[in-house]
Amino acid sequence: MKQLLLLSAFIISSCISFGQYTFHATSYQTINIETDEESETTTYYQIFSVSLRDKYLVHTVFGSYKDAVTDSQLYRIIEVSEDDEDGFTMITCKSGVSGREYVYLFNFEDEDNPIFARQVDEEEFTNYKGKLTTFKTYLQEGEDDE
Repeated sequence: MKQLLLLSAFIISSCISFGQYTFHATSYQTINIETDEESETTTYYQIFSVSLRDKYLVHTVFGSYKDAVTDSQLYRIIEVSEDDEDGFTMITCKSGVSGREYVYLFNFEDEDNPIFARQVDEEEFTNYKGKLTTFKTYLQEGEDDE
């Protein structure tokens, strides 16, 4: 059992070091950073799969029964920046459907308490609550970008 836990921790930390993440959100709330006001938590099942190497974010939304996918979209990551002081990675994604850009920030260093949020405007963020799972993307570490 101990070996299984160690192997699981190694796999998750390996995925994190490759810049390939899947975040399974089960709820969210809006947070105003100016006033520290938080909205009521809303249950909403979503998956965000992020590959910094491939430069894609895949967003999948599930219906109320958690078994039906109601929407799925691929976004191109157009900018990545890291804040060494706070440990956050910020990504700007562009929608191929609308052409609009969205900014997400995350910190997955604490696997038991991952942080994943979308910037709504200058003052508000949507903070997603959930957990990390593995994500195997097209490009893996050690492959040449050709």
